[in-house]
Amino acid sequence: MNDQPRTDVVSRDQRRLELEQLTFSQNGQLFQPKSGRELMDMANMMSTAGFMVKDIYRANPGACMALIAICAPYGLNPLQVSWKTYKASKSDDAPIAFEAQAIVAMVNASGAVLGGLRYSYEGEGDSRVCICSGQLAMEALPLEVRSPPLSKITPKNSPLWKADPDQQLAYYTGRNWARRYKPEMLLGVYDVDELSAPPIRDVTPREPGGFSQMAQAARKAPEPDPAPIEGEIMPTDAEIEAANEAARLAAEESNSRDMEEVPE
Repeated sequence: MNDQPRTDVVSRDQRRLELEQLTFSQNGQLFQPKSGRELMDMANMMSTAGFMVKDIYRANPGACMALIAICAPYGLNPLQVSWKTYKASKSDDAPIAFEAQAIVAMVNASGAVLGGLRYSYEGEGDSRVCICSGQLAMEALPLEVRSPPLSKITPKNSPLWKADPDQQLAYYTGRNWARRYKPEMLLGVYDVDELSAPPIRDVTPREPGGFSQMAQAARKAPEPDPAPIEGEIMPTDAEIEAANEAARLAAEESNSRDMEEVPE
């Protein structure tokens, strides 16, 4: 008597049916969907691959579908690429980061660069610089990108920045080459250094005008000196009344003294 659970048999048979409906590309690669149905079948199959796929894709057909769609234009196997991806942080909604090796592999596998990217180096130590060159199909000459000096590159999350800086410089410069000359090649694909870099602060001068700018200017501007008063200065009503009262009191005091000085 077969003790194998019925659910396992159904699951296995279902995967067989899905696999029968999949087609291989001319170079023998499996994960090259020809339709939305085929893409979903591939994603479902990949999500049940167990330890052959990175844990973040297990039982997650949606994530598998996204990775298959990213890998398909380059002809890369998403089962392999899955091990070159990871969550950028421990947050539940953290984006997926790609290892620099996978990003450069996408560039070379795209077919857009004749013969793949090439690298050369200048300087030593902290002044070490990498020059990445690649020739696009429609260009007569190779295009180059130079990295900053090694000491100027931040952040450096990978331990290879210390153990093998030339390799990391090649990854860094190859990625920048693609960002500059073929930005459409890596849309939505980032490595952990890009995702963890501090946000760029906007230093563009604001247009003149606006309530906030006027309020800020008012807080900074010193109080103006009072304008000088020109012409005749007229007393106020209170000042006139006080002066009249003082005159009346002075007159009463004077009359009182005069009466005291009259001889008998």
